[in-house]
Amino acid sequence: MNLQMKILLVLISILGFSLGYYFKLPKFHIETVSLSSEDFSKACKQSVTDRIWKKIKLDTVFSIRSYNGNPIFYPLKVYVDKHGDIYILDVYAPAILKFSAKGNFIRKFGRGKGKGPGEFEQPIDFSISPDGYLYVSDLSTHLISIFDTVGNVVQTVRIDGVTGRIIGISGKKFIVQRFGVDDMFHKYDFSGKLLLSFGRFFKEQNLVPVDLRTFFDGKSIYCAFVHGGYLLSYDVNGQLNYLCETIDRFPFPEIKVSQWKEKDAIATRATFDPNSPISAFDLSVNDSLLYILAGTASKKEGGVVIDVYNKIDGRYLFSFKFSKLSDTEGIQSCVISGDNLYTCEILKDGTTCVRKYRFKIF
Repeated sequence: MNLQMKILLVLISILGFSLGYYFKLPKFHIETVSLSSEDFSKACKQSVTDRIWKKIKLDTVFSIRSYNGNPIFYPLKVYVDKHGDIYILDVYAPAILKFSAKGNFIRKFGRGKGKGPGEFEQPIDFSISPDGYLYVSDLSTHLISIFDTVGNVVQTVRIDGVTGRIIGISGKKFIVQRFGVDDMFHKYDFSGKLLLSFGRFFKEQNLVPVDLRTFFDGKSIYCAFVHGGYLLSYDVNGQLNYLCETIDRFPFPEIKVSQWKEKDAIATRATFDPNSPISAFDLSVNDSLLYILAGTASKKEGGVVIDVYNKIDGRYLFSFKFSKLSDTEGIQSCVISGDNLYTCEILKDGTTCVRKYRFKIF
């Protein structure tokens, strides 16, 4: 099992443990539901089944390994804003770290480990809204921490159930992926008031630890299933724009459910085989194109595979691949912005870094 798979297994185990204290289950099976256009059987199919390869030129600009003398131990996600500033989620800091386009450290969002305002236990995702707020989702505390542009905590919202991916939108509103409920996405305002919910895929969705990768371009939300091979898009009001199969259409893994008695309740844990095929390690949008960092395909090709789609309709366009640097074990997050590609890399010596590349597609 390679290092990327081990890291994914750790996250799945954390998620399974978090879900275990919330649900009761007499019997379990998984099925898709016939729910208008969100039914998987109605997902649009790609017109091609084999990848169309294009060549790229890739040059390293710089690597970020530390901030203020502190090493970046585990960069889970990288994001680049419209100014070219780089944001890194380091789950062991735990904090969101901001760097300039030249790689200089600017500031840290987060007050360290804990359960208070601005503190994190298990931060799993972050998002920057078009109006400048930074939202952080904590898997363990179920808190959404909201920061202003200079790192002050402006609001903390506690969400019922287990929180996953977070999407900051305009108007002091945000959308969070929730586990343990019927609809996958829930939209809130700053006060924590639930405005709407949407996205139902399975009859037993309240027990399915399905993970996604998400991206918001200021108008639409884009999602790719880590397992299963589906790509979809919504507007901010929960209207489905499209649901399509990806070029890697893998079956969803079998869910294994275990139960045990926890005091006066029955605890349940839902997990799946960590060696199941992975269709998407990460997702980003740049101009009219949507990029998916492939998982199983990268392992098969012996390099890093990125699949490119039309962001308007989810249509597959082409793919490109590149070799990891000699010191790199694996890449777990990737974002493309302008003419640059940014990666969170796990190095062979056990350390990590975030790299900025200049790249061109031919």
